[in-house]
This record gives sequence, structure tokens and C-alpha cells, in this order.
Amino acid sequence: MRRLAREKGPDAVIELRKEYDGASGAMKGEILALLLRCGAPGLAAELKSFRTESDADLRMKIAYAARRSRDPSLTPELSVWLKEDLDPFVREYAALSLGEIGDEAASPALKEALGKEGQDPYVKAAAQVALRKIEEGKKSAASAAGNPVLGPSPPEPPVPAPPLASTPP
Repeated sequence: MRRLAREKGPDAVIELRKEYDGASGAMKGEILALLLRCGAPGLAAELKSFRTESDADLRMKIAYAARRSRDPSLTPELSVWLKEDLDPFVREYAALSLGEIGDEAASPALKEALGKEGQDPYVKAAAQVALRKIEEGKKSAASAAGNPVLGPSPPEPPVPAPPLASTPP
């Protein structure tokens, strides 16, 4: 299946979706991870169906793959994974994926993860990185749009031409 995704590119999404519909259990989770890596849109419902999957490694793989999709519709479900999953690796990867997606709607869940007492230090670090990425994305988007608060970046000053060598008379 991985070879299919590499070789066929966008056409692979159609074939992987067909495989997903016919699969069950762990195989379904593996296909979902591949679909997320391919950037397939509209997988929020599928992501939600794996929230209660007993295999933490599979949940972790799916949360990690979600970062490649950059699909903001995954933000609410990944936020739930960040808040509620019992496995710290799943929470860490959910936080990192939220940062890669860059949706500001993830900020409250990420801030909550930072302030939660007893939170795994790696989850806190991932939440901090994610919040920084979201903030940087906000600033660059505002700058690109010519935001009156931030304004566009000033132009580079012209580089003076080197002086002409004087020739003796």
C-alpha cells in the first residue's frame, strides 16, 4: 500500500479510500494513516472512529500522520486526542500535528495541555512548539496581507554601487 501511495500520487487516494472501506481493525488504521500522509481531505469522521482504538501504537501513528494533511477539519478531533488520550505519545503527536495544521482553533487545547498539572513534559514541549508555529503562521499571514498593525515588511535598502576607479590623467 505504501508503494501504491508513492507511485500513483493523487490517484492513490481514490484506491486507498476503496481499500479503507473494505478493511477492518488495524488494517483500517494503517490505511487511514496513509490517507492522512497523502493529504486526503475530509477524514475527520474516520479520525474520530479511532479515538477509542485499543492499540496505542496505531493511535500514535494516526496522530503523527495527521500532521501531513494540514486539514483544519481535523483540529477538533486532534484537540480531543490531546486532552483525553491516556497515552502520552499519542497526546504528543496530536499536539505536533495541531501545530503543523496551524489552525488557531487549536490554541485553547494546546494552552490547556501546557498548564495541566502532571502533564508529560514531552507533551508540554510539543504543545509549546505547536503554539509557536501557529503564532508564526498568524504573523506571516498578516504580514503577507499587509496587515495595518504589522504592516508589510519594509523593502531592503538599495545597495550602493561601488565607486568607479579613477584613472590617472
